Amino acid sequence: MKKPPISICMPTFNRARILDETLSHLVDCKSFFDFELVITDNASEDNTPQIIDKYRDQFPSLIYHRQSENIGAILNSASALNLATSELSYLFPDDDRLVPETIQKIIGMFDDSSQLVAVYGNHIEFNPYTGKEFELCLRIKEEKIFNYDSRVDMFEQYSQVWSPVFKTGISQRFNYFDETTFGLWQVVENIIKYGSIALIPDAVYKHAHTKDRMEQDLVEPWYQDCHRSDFELFIGRLGIDHSIEGITEHVIKAVSDRSVSAYVTACDFSREQEKYMLQRHYLLRARCYGLVTDEQMKVQEENFMLHWLLERVETTLKGLPDVQKIVMERSAMSEYILFLINSERFSSLPCMELCSADQLEERETDDGELLLVSDYSTIENRKIKKQGYEFSINDIISTLRVTQGDLLIKTVH
Repeated sequence: MKKPPISICMPTFNRARILDETLSHLVDCKSFFDFELVITDNASEDNTPQIIDKYRDQFPSLIYHRQSENIGAILNSASALNLATSELSYLFPDDDRLVPETIQKIIGMFDDSSQLVAVYGNHIEFNPYTGKEFELCLRIKEEKIFNYDSRVDMFEQYSQVWSPVFKTGISQRFNYFDETTFGLWQVVENIIKYGSIALIPDAVYKHAHTKDRMEQDLVEPWYQDCHRSDFELFIGRLGIDHSIEGITEHVIKAVSDRSVSAYVTACDFSREQEKYMLQRHYLLRARCYGLVTDEQMKVQEENFMLHWLLERVETTLKGLPDVQKIVMERSAMSEYILFLINSERFSSLPCMELCSADQLEERETDDGELLLVSDYSTIENRKIKKQGYEFSINDIISTLRVTQGDLLIKTVH
C-alpha cells in the first residue's frame, strides 16, 4: 500500500468531546488528500481512548500512542512529530480545523521542489462554538523563500512563525524540543541548514478560540519565559558581534518588539480568568514599554483596584493561621468589597462583619479575626490595642497604585 504523503500529528489531553468533533472534521478532509493520522494521548483521564476507537475504521493509517504519564504539552507534541512515518508531517492542535485546499497546495509545493524542508502559512481565527470566522491573520503577505544565508532576514521580517508542514526526515533528525522554550524559531535554525523554507499567504488552519486552549496559559510566568526565550535563543545562536556600535540596542529592540505584545494579551486573559493581580502584573510590564498609557492605567486602577486589594488580602491570609472572620470598617468602598467577597471568585475568603469607626474604637478583636479598616488612623484611635491582625485599605492601595491625581475607584456593582 502506498504511504500517504503527509502525517497529521495531533497531541491531545483530556478533551474527548473536542477531539470527537475534530476527528469528524478530519474525516471530511480525506476527500481532499490522503494522510496518516498520528495521535499522542498525554495520559488523558477521560474517555479519549474510546473516542479514538470510534474512528479507527475511518483512519486505516492511524497511529495512536498513549503516554504512561503526563509528560507536558511540549514533549507530547514532539512525540507526535517523532512518530510520523509519511514524507511530510504537520503538527495539528486537537481543537483546530485544517484548510484542506492549502494542505493540498503545500503537498504539491514539496512535489515540485526537492530543496524545501518546511512551508509556513497564515491562519484564520474562529469560534468553534458558533463556527464564526473572525479574521485571516495575515502575518505573511506574499510568498517568500528563505535559506540558511537569509535566515536573519526571515527573523527581521516576521515577528512570529507557527508550526509548518515539515519534511519528516529533516524534522525528526534535527528538531529537538524541551520545556525551556516553545522552540518556534529554534525549529527554523535547526532545519534551514538542510534546505529552503517557504512562507505562503494562504491560511493553513483555523485557530479555535476554545475556552481551555493552551495560550490561556499566557498569563503564567513560565509561558512568558518560554515565549521570550525563543527569540533570545535564536539570536544567541547567531553569535552576533556586540562590539559593533548599536548592535546590542538593536537586539534588545528585536526581542522586545516580538515579546512584549504578549503582555497585553496576558493582561486580557488574566482578567477573563479572574486572576486580577496577574492582570496588574502584565499591565505594568506592558506599561514599561509604552503599550499602556497613563490614562489607560488609571482606568484599570479605577475599575479593578478593589479586586487587586482583595487578592492581596487573599494572598496574605495564606500565611496567617486560623483567620475565621474579616472585620471591616464601614465606608464608601465596603459595600462593593462585600459584594466581591460574596462572588464565586473570592469565595475562599472568610465571612465578613461590617462595623463603623466608632464601633471599632471599642470593639475587641479575637485571634481568629482580621481587622480591615479604611485608614490606619482608625487603628491608632482604637482604645483596645492589637489582638488580631490589622490592615488598612489605604495602605494596601498605596502599594498598588502607580498613577497620579484623583482616582475614582469603582464602588458600585
